[in-house]
Amino acid sequence: MKRFEFLFLALIHGASSLPFFLYHANEGLSDLRRPCDDYYRDVCDKWELKNKGPKSEPVWSQFVATAYEINNKIQSILIDDDFNSEGKIFYAGCVDDEANYIQQFRVFARKLGGWNDPHPEVFFKIAETTRLLGIHPIIKLTVDVDYSNHTRHILYVDSGDFVFPELFLANPKKYTKELQVYRKWIARTLHHVLGDEINEREIQEIVDFEIVLADIRDDQMKMINLKHLVYMKEFLRYLLEGTAVDYNKLQDIVVKPKRLEELLILLNNTEVRVVSNYIMWCAIKDLSRDVDPQLRKFSFEVDKAILGIDEDLDRKHECTQHALKNFGGDLIRTYRFDEDIISGVSQMANNLKLEFVRQLLDNNWMSFELRAEAVRKILSVRFEIGYPKLSNKNVKRVAMGDNHFINVLKLKNLEAKSSLEQLNHDTKRINWPISVFDVNAYYSLLHNAIILPLGILHQPFYDPLRPASANYAALGSLIGHELSHALDSLLDDLKVACFQTQLGAVAENVADHVGLTISYNTMLQATERIPFMDRRKIFFRNYAKMWCEVAEQNDLLLAEDHAPVNIRVLKTLANSQAFNALYKCETKEQCIIWN
Repeated sequence: MKRFEFLFLALIHGASSLPFFLYHANEGLSDLRRPCDDYYRDVCDKWELKNKGPKSEPVWSQFVATAYEINNKIQSILIDDDFNSEGKIFYAGCVDDEANYIQQFRVFARKLGGWNDPHPEVFFKIAETTRLLGIHPIIKLTVDVDYSNHTRHILYVDSGDFVFPELFLANPKKYTKELQVYRKWIARTLHHVLGDEINEREIQEIVDFEIVLADIRDDQMKMINLKHLVYMKEFLRYLLEGTAVDYNKLQDIVVKPKRLEELLILLNNTEVRVVSNYIMWCAIKDLSRDVDPQLRKFSFEVDKAILGIDEDLDRKHECTQHALKNFGGDLIRTYRFDEDIISGVSQMANNLKLEFVRQLLDNNWMSFELRAEAVRKILSVRFEIGYPKLSNKNVKRVAMGDNHFINVLKLKNLEAKSSLEQLNHDTKRINWPISVFDVNAYYSLLHNAIILPLGILHQPFYDPLRPASANYAALGSLIGHELSHALDSLLDDLKVACFQTQLGAVAENVADHVGLTISYNTMLQATERIPFMDRRKIFFRNYAKMWCEVAEQNDLLLAEDHAPVNIRVLKTLANSQAFNALYKCETKEQCIIWN
């Protein structure tokens, strides 16, 4: 179960001086069979035939393929004799596929209280697990910018993360087969780690407890002074032990009161042994793929049953992912990348921002006050492109050794500690929540900033040697999508009802529409020595091609905020006046907003 977070999580320049015939961006402009009926299939059928991903991936897309290319480049750095860093030592220990740390794993489990802990202090155990491993069983505590005072960080308290996908836990009667797979995974893993002391009743208790956790309803955030949350004081004291955060200076925290109340009622009504065992299971699962080959095999068998994959993730690829996450500061210094790309993308992003402002100013349905607020919000959006400013703070200063299991524990503890210690820092510098090598784009509401990691600045999303029409179609539309999210709070119900009817997920569908519209309009202003008709065709073809993917058909892969990619592309293009004019398509209803 190594990729559920990714699957839920989810799921961007100027004139060119090269002759047009050297580009591949115009490939296939004249072989469209049905642009008005199924443009996605026209573009993606050939791509799917030529692009078969590894059998370990349930989804193979342009995003995943680019991530693999980056991963391969990083692998070559990690094994280069001239590259010396703690990341290289970590990688060498990680790829030893025969290494077995089961005995050390058992010692660690006993330190956490072991199975059927006779005297568990639940809040202490949750805090200890979070502090040591950075995971969040039952209660989740994260540090982020204070939504009411953007100059400081504050502690957010919510219900914890699940081991098994929430989709299955929230619908136990529908997904009985999947839950049976889950029970089998728990049983085999615990038997391997702890021995014969586990019985079926104890396994069922874990599953039942997590199902009830998933049933706790969501709630609105509220800032509360810590003096009114007496039961949280000792918990937070446990949590902050060993960090540089002064517990006595904590005053306010942000909670979801009703959700937290239900959670506390559940804990009070559940046998402490069951709660303690669930926390223990969360810790065991989190570390299991770094213990021995047998536990990795159990994990793969769950992925196979749930996701439909035929092979486990290649260990070298998996270890490179870990190195990217933990030693990005070291690796970015060695990774070969054209710095001029960042300036090119920066210019593109600012062009898109100005086009969005122009569109807002031309709006004919917003009040003057609302329009002024929207324009102010967009003009104040800042861009973080490529990677954060490099300093020693970006490099994890922790000594790696020959023991991979100990290395993993060190890194997890350091990550958890660093996260909590953000409470001591101001918010002038954005703390990137993701790896600089992520192939994605993000909007940070609390910073009003768009983060464009180095990973998304690669082909097929951006290439300084191809036409601006291709770059605006891909990376440009993604930037426009994130710009749209800056105005999510201003969406007028009357204007988004059309998008609700079409696809359901309003904010995401509006963002797709805005992203395509402003990137197309900005593209038209770029200087290119390409016939106007071809520029438009290149734009729409590269937009659709960016979303081509091959995916297993199951509920888990469909359970996200976005529509399936084919529907997402077709509906966005159907709402595009420029696309319909180009291919002379007749549409029954078009959704528009902001203009």
